[in-house]
Amino acid sequence: MKIIHFYRIVFFLTLVSCSDRFKGYSHKPSGLLFKLETIEDDEKRIQKNNYLQFKYSFKDYSGILIDESRVLLKVNDVFPSGGIVEALSLINEKERASAIFPMSKLREELEGSFAENNLHDTVLLYAQIKIDSIYSEDEFLS
Repeated sequence: MKIIHFYRIVFFLTLVSCSDRFKGYSHKPSGLLFKLETIEDDEKRIQKNNYLQFKYSFKDYSGILIDESRVLLKVNDVFPSGGIVEALSLINEKERASAIFPMSKLREELEGSFAENNLHDTVLLYAQIKIDSIYSEDEFLS
């Protein structure tokens, strides 16, 4: 009987500690964990064929910096990818957000555009992103 109570307590503590791990993040159907950090008045979001300049930093679970930079990216399509493109599609220009997704999603979406540091596909990336500018294709090419 004592063993059963012990296992119930362990199970409960495990459940509580897991829920705190992603506190404040919303769970998207794609698997993306997302948290908006700042809100801007202007509502300008990325759309298909936009160009955007954004800053990012990727850390691992222990908080060790994996990569950070500012990037110019052409958005071929906006869809619930479960990765960085979906996270970028959820924020307006000048807003900051946090997102958590596996390394495999970054590889799928951006096909090696970012430094990957030989990380396994299952490693969770803790991303901080901020969109600096969004340009339509015409604005960018002129």
